[in-house]
Amino acid sequence: MSTYTNFFRSLLHFGTNQQKWKLTLLVSSVGLSTAGFLWHRHYHYANSYSLHLKRYSAPAEYPQLTKHANLMASQLTLQMYAKLRDRITPSGYTIDDVIQVGVDNLGSQTRQYFGVSAGDEESYKMFSDLFDPLIRIRYNHGPDARQYHDIDITKLHFPFESNNTTFDINKYILSSRIRITRNLSGYTFPTFSTRAERRHVERNLNKAFQQFIKENNQFNGNYYRLSM
Repeated sequence: MSTYTNFFRSLLHFGTNQQKWKLTLLVSSVGLSTAGFLWHRHYHYANSYSLHLKRYSAPAEYPQLTKHANLMASQLTLQMYAKLRDRITPSGYTIDDVIQVGVDNLGSQTRQYFGVSAGDEESYKMFSDLFDPLIRIRYNHGPDARQYHDIDITKLHFPFESNNTTFDINKYILSSRIRITRNLSGYTFPTFSTRAERRHVERNLNKAFQQFIKENNQFNGNYYRLSM
């Protein structure tokens, strides 16, 4: 009885009216465990529900990692899991969200696979007990390390360029491609972002592209939307 009571208390706190009605039908027809599974499949913040239900202890929830070969499995102890399982970032990310990708993928002895994912920038501080040693193992950087980038374009030297010759861009370059992979401050990471948030990011980036073209006459291009 207490399990069902806690479950519906959590449901009343988190679900919308439509979601409550649907999940009530699920519980009535297929049982609590199956309904929880279906809820997990259809709603993004499922793991944060377990944070509030607290139906099982840390040893009971600790994943079986004896056959895993990823970095997460080598560092996540029961004591660490018990310490971190009560924490949740402002966007709703938990330690179970962090490690789930590593639980699902065993990894390989020949490749250093992280086995974790960060849902937002706060994840690195909230779960630093796990992230810091993984980053140190993989990249040999401590938590205070910083990356410095020199973006002075005057220091770039094109191929065939010398003191006596000028590199003809139109002659040697037919096309070029630049790939930028970064996360925007204030937004969750792709592993945890919603459709609405992705659309908001896209609108902001599109505005930035248009402003860039407007302020730099020598640059031009077209923006193509790849997904909805």
